[in-house]
Amino acid sequence: MPPTLTPTTELTPEERFSSPGFLLNKVGFVARRWIHEALAPLDLNGREAEILLRLRAADGDADGEGLTQAQLGELLHSDPSNLVTMLNKLEAAGLVARTRDTADRRRHIVTITRAGLRKRAAADAAVEAVEDRLLGGLSDRQRASLRTLLLAVDQRTAADWDDD
Repeated sequence: MPPTLTPTTELTPEERFSSPGFLLNKVGFVARRWIHEALAPLDLNGREAEILLRLRAADGDADGEGLTQAQLGELLHSDPSNLVTMLNKLEAAGLVARTRDTADRRRHIVTITRAGLRKRAAADAAVEAVEDRLLGGLSDRQRASLRTLLLAVDQRTAADWDDD
């Protein structure tokens, strides 16, 4: 029988520091800072790296169909004005391209460029190094279990995810 967790309200003050919510907050803060530091030399932040990842997944390569700005905004849970600001930076750097949708001239299609694919590969390596640093004490099986658990928590909290 798996161990049961004591409700947080029944924990001593010292035990509360090991509650899942407190630990997720603490580890999340460190992970975010380390990822920010790892992406900074690439002149990317986490949201911009995620844009490149979403576009790479949609495109497959630099000749793919891309996503509309609206689709990208929905995937990122991003306010349209914040998304435009990020896309302007990525486009100026030659990492993404925006074109008018031939079926609906009001919409823009966003695609990743070859330079964007290279930058995304570098971002993947940087984030992987952070994950190795962060999770270095865990076995492959523990990492897989942690990923599964975090995906379940992410799915449950998706409706409350907001733009930052």
